[in-house]
Amino acid sequence: MNNDSKKFIPFGKVSDISSETGMVGKTVEGKPVVVFKKGNSFCALSNICPHAGGRLSEGTFDGEVVQCPLHGTQFNVETGEVVAPPATRPAEKIPVRVSGDSIEVEVSAGGAAPRLVPTPLPPKSVLYWWQLGGFALGAILFWVLQFLYQYYFLVGEELSLALIRSFALTGTTLIGCALFSSAIFKWFPRTAQHWRFRRYFGVSGFGFISLHVLTVLYYIYGFSYSAVYFSYNPIRNPIVFGSLAFFILFMMASTSTDWAVVKLTPRVWKFIHRFVYIAYVSAIFHFILMDPFLIKNFAGAFLVLITLLALFGQLFWFYRIASRRQFRSLGSVVGILIILGTLLVGYLVFSQ
Repeated sequence: MNNDSKKFIPFGKVSDISSETGMVGKTVEGKPVVVFKKGNSFCALSNICPHAGGRLSEGTFDGEVVQCPLHGTQFNVETGEVVAPPATRPAEKIPVRVSGDSIEVEVSAGGAAPRLVPTPLPPKSVLYWWQLGGFALGAILFWVLQFLYQYYFLVGEELSLALIRSFALTGTTLIGCALFSSAIFKWFPRTAQHWRFRRYFGVSGFGFISLHVLTVLYYIYGFSYSAVYFSYNPIRNPIVFGSLAFFILFMMASTSTDWAVVKLTPRVWKFIHRFVYIAYVSAIFHFILMDPFLIKNFAGAFLVLITLLALFGQLFWFYRIASRRQFRSLGSVVGILIILGTLLVGYLVFSQ
């Protein structure tokens, strides 16, 4: 008997895929498969994105096209063809049929789980370096404007405070832009081809946050550990919130490369980068408790606007995706716990 022979294997019931959910991903005989409900018919693809291995079932589906959650590649669910980059290879199409009230997919019976072979990383193009250089120049210019505004208009030409505040405002604003861009890519799928800018925003934001940390340690605390952590209660000592945010952002920035996605595997990479929600909330509480008056100016108001847009976008898509899964997935449970935890900490912070 040939263990690699193709045959139809039960995937689930027709009722498992509602019109609202639109898709369900499962592993069948060791092969990750995602089945889509398109009108009154069903179609299936490999659940592994051929670009970097993202799980398509964790992305978004609009009834015609599925978008990978990692880099925003879009695939036609009937043919597997690439609708929008960065992937260049189509997703594998899986034959599917309905037998009574059951959905069956054709896979290799008894075969070993397939090994992911991501698209080879292409050499960096001239356009890539121009984009990266242009973005870096723009980020530095944004910080210069923040610094000049703080130095000449807000802190009375005091260099240390101007540096500390401008680095903090620049870093948190750029990270907020990174989070908001994720929501934009889902609202306007065609824009997802520019997914690298989300990475640029996030990594450059962490860079300025690192400079903020260094200037605070130098000017305020003289690199004294005991002075920094006089208390481990984050309400009394908001640096604890900031330290948590910094540690998570460091993990994210250090793995924000195509190489890291391949080496860690997309599932582990995605797990690490989901901690950004805890980091962002921690940074907000740190900011509020350390210097609440800092937002009472133009630069602070702009940061508040970006923060509100980022939070709205993330909450909108959390509800949209979790509701499709009827709030039963692990991601939905974790998301709800993060929201409840944020509300509890927020109550403790604002009740002081």
